[in-house]
Amino acid sequence: MLSFAVLLITPFSAAPVPEQIHLALTETSGTMRVTWVTMLLHDCAGDVEYSITPDSSPEKPRATVAGSNYTYAGDSFAGTLHTAVMTGIPSGATVNYTVVSCAGERSPMYAFNFNPDPSGTLNFLAYGDMGVKNSVGTVAMANREAATGAYHLFVNVGDTSYADDDGPHGSNGYIFDEHFRNIEGE
Repeated sequence: MLSFAVLLITPFSAAPVPEQIHLALTETSGTMRVTWVTMLLHDCAGDVEYSITPDSSPEKPRATVAGSNYTYAGDSFAGTLHTAVMTGIPSGATVNYTVVSCAGERSPMYAFNFNPDPSGTLNFLAYGDMGVKNSVGTVAMANREAATGAYHLFVNVGDTSYADDDGPHGSNGYIFDEHFRNIEGE
C-alpha cells in the first residue's frame, strides 16, 4: 500500500506586531504619548514614525521617536509594554503615525487632529467601567460616537477591563489584552 502526505508550508513570522495602540495627552504642550504592546516578553523598544501637516503648509518630513519598553510578571502577562512621545505638534495640525517594532513589523497608519481649535469649544466623551464582559454596549456606543467625528477627546475615567474578576488569581492578563484590542483605534 502506497500512502503519501502533502505538507503545506505557510510563512511564519516570529516578529511581534505592534498592537493595542493608544494615544494619551501628556503634561507638555505640543506632545502626544503613544502606547502599544508587542506579544513577546522582554521585546526591545521599537519606534514611532510620524509626520505633521499644519493647516496651511506642506507635509513636514517624517520624524522618528524611539520608544521605551517595560514589562511585568503579574497576571500571566507575556508581552512587552511600549511608550513614545511625539513632540513639536502645533495646534491645528494633523498627525499621521505608525508604530514600528524592532523587527520592522509596522502597525497600520493612524491619524489625529491635535487641538483643532484652541480658542473654540472642546467636545469630549467621558466614560468609565468598561470591561470585556458586561460592557458590549459601552464599547459599541463609544465606537458609534467616535465614528461621528463630533469629539475632540475621549476620556476614560477608570475601571478598565476588569481583569481581576475572571479566572484564578494571577492569570487574567489575557483580559487586559482583549480589552485594549477592543478599543484600539481604526
